[in-house]
Amino acid sequence: MTSNPKILLIEDDARLAANLRQVLEDKGFTVTHAARGDDGLQRAGNAAFDVVLTDLRLPGLGGLDLVRQ
Repeated sequence: MTSNPKILLIEDDARLAANLRQVLEDKGFTVTHAARGDDGLQRAGNAAFDVVLTDLRLPGLGGLDLVRQ
């Protein structure tokens, strides 16, 4: 049995995040959402993800800084 690909979605716009999550889950992905860059970085350090989708402008830690770390 194979598991669904895991996506970490880091997006501070709640409506956009909900829409993206729904589309991705409908396609069979497992989605974990973080609304802040620093929260997303912490989640990425605590679990393995196949893909990270991030906004560039985020509270706590910007998307480019998050990718650098």
